[in-house]
Amino acid sequence: QEPMLKVVHLMRSMDYQTSIPTILDGAPMQTTYNVRLWKIDEKIGHGPYEFPTVFSYFLPEYVADSGPTQKANLASPESMVVTMPNIVNLLNGMFSIIKYGLSDCYSGFSTYPGYSGCYDDGLYRRSYGHLFYEPTGVGDYEKATNLALLLTAGRLSTENLNIIVESCSSEPDEQSKNRCMQQLIVTTGEFHTNNFVTQSGEDRETGIGGGNTTEPYKAIVYFYLGGGLDSYNMLAPHTCAPIDVYARYRSIRGRSAIAEGVGLPLDRLLKIQANNPDQPCTSFGIHENLPALKQLYDNGQLNFIANAGLMAKPVTVDNYRGETPVQLFAHNAMTLEAKREDLTDKFIGTGVCGRMADVLTQAEIPTNLFSIDGQQVLLNGEAGYGPSPFILSSNGLSSFNSAPSIANMESVIIALNNGTTADSGFYAETWSFKLSESLAKQELLKEAIDATVVNTN
Repeated sequence: QEPMLKVVHLMRSMDYQTSIPTILDGAPMQTTYNVRLWKIDEKIGHGPYEFPTVFSYFLPEYVADSGPTQKANLASPESMVVTMPNIVNLLNGMFSIIKYGLSDCYSGFSTYPGYSGCYDDGLYRRSYGHLFYEPTGVGDYEKATNLALLLTAGRLSTENLNIIVESCSSEPDEQSKNRCMQQLIVTTGEFHTNNFVTQSGEDRETGIGGGNTTEPYKAIVYFYLGGGLDSYNMLAPHTCAPIDVYARYRSIRGRSAIAEGVGLPLDRLLKIQANNPDQPCTSFGIHENLPALKQLYDNGQLNFIANAGLMAKPVTVDNYRGETPVQLFAHNAMTLEAKREDLTDKFIGTGVCGRMADVLTQAEIPTNLFSIDGQQVLLNGEAGYGPSPFILSSNGLSSFNSAPSIANMESVIIALNNGTTADSGFYAETWSFKLSESLAKQELLKEAIDATVVNTN
């Protein structure tokens, strides 16, 4: 399901109401409030009216980078925003609204209302409103069943229901048990998807590798310019013989007896020496506003792959539609194909860097993949051959559930999302796999960051 729908579902099914706390340590700043979900799209990767591009938050053809939907090549568009930062922020925000009401408490979805502190005592002192629903039933099991009916439409498995009831049984009062059970239910695959789950009874293996201590460090940095790039103004032919490629370049770009066209004159190009004798140019020119690229090239730290594209063979204007397997003039299609580099669909759902990582992993060279811009098909490899990517936030590494309601809460969450059978719901399994994987990656990165010594001298 879409992340925003999950938030709304929690609030509606658990009867969220705006409400001024009855116990305040000062006068409220105002007496009525709307639902304030502050910058929700930045926290969970999804929000009303804030889609990042004209292609919305996710692509209709997207296949998750791990889990059974990847192996089956099933499209799962919403999985595009199921990343480590979004998972952590989504669960933190839902835990916060359950325990403290709608506020900023422990990475909550809203802002500071202007009074009180964060107390998990059922009084919701620091909130714009809270969840009012109280489950019906005799005993903890019936109340948990009632909550599961509303939050998962009754799909919550008996195994998970028993785990939740047992885990929350030691809470001191009925309200605390209610909040505990709500939090655990919203971590399950049954809440996040419309699937039924059949657990296998086996612990889940995420296959998260550690650091590399034997091979020398090397990195490929892929920087995608997501817009219109006139590549022939960034790198142009300069000195060429016997074919005067520069003259052709200027002619094609509109130079005539009465106009200069859009090609750059030689005196506006930063000249660099060519390093490939199998083409007619001994030098090329970089745009005058890109001196940093010239410096990097001259220092041997940068190279250009020129005259490369996504055509399977030479074509003409008359036959390219039938002879080219990609949509050459569709921005979204060319963006995807540039990251896939798989014109014949031999490795469906994968990207060129993900397949490179697969080869290195199979050669027993420790390899990891990182993205600071969400899920990217570029980093997807074949299922079972290499690592899944670490998806990071540009805002840093958020703590997960830093004020847990029960002592072993993360272990319980892992148990609720343990291994499933082959006939269990694929999308629920994808959620559970991504959640378990994200928590393992979160712990691994946190340990690495905590052990890092920063020298500012």
